[in-house]
Amino acid sequence: MDTDNGYSFVPEFEFELVDVEDPGVAEESPVREFFPLFSGSDQVAVSLEDRQVDVDDRLVENVARPESYYFARYTAAEQQAFQQAAVDGRDVLQQSQKLVPSNYKVISISAVDEPVRVPLPPQQKARRGRKQRLAKIEAKKRKKQWTARVAQLAKLTRVKKTRRGGRKSKAKSS
Repeated sequence: MDTDNGYSFVPEFEFELVDVEDPGVAEESPVREFFPLFSGSDQVAVSLEDRQVDVDDRLVENVARPESYYFARYTAAEQQAFQQAAVDGRDVLQQSQKLVPSNYKVISISAVDEPVRVPLPPQQKARRGRKQRLAKIEAKKRKKQWTARVAQLAKLTRVKKTRRGGRKSKAKSS
């Protein structure tokens, strides 16, 4: 009891233990930053937090390819067949030294190929489009007008040569 301040009160408490489910950590709102991801567009909100994705176990099993996809395994009979069919450098050199008799003639390919090469006829130049043709006509008209205008201005600015006015000085004879 507290007698210092004059109050005397003894509370009666009954404690009861109750199991309460743990609410867990309250999810905070994700941290978002705004960035101009594309030129000429407004800023886009981007979450910078890592998300944990639940992956189905059936998908995880089939991710890897079988080993036979990467490595070839051959039987002893197949390996023997490969060795018989293979040609190495020594075999090539030995075969190059041997002359094989034949009844065939060697033909010069350039002599046979000449008659086949026929010059192609010259191709016609493609006609210009409508807009280009009209623009070319307009350009000719404008050039003609421009040259006429230049000639007219040259005529106006040309200075006529006239006699000098005033009295002529006579040479004094002495």
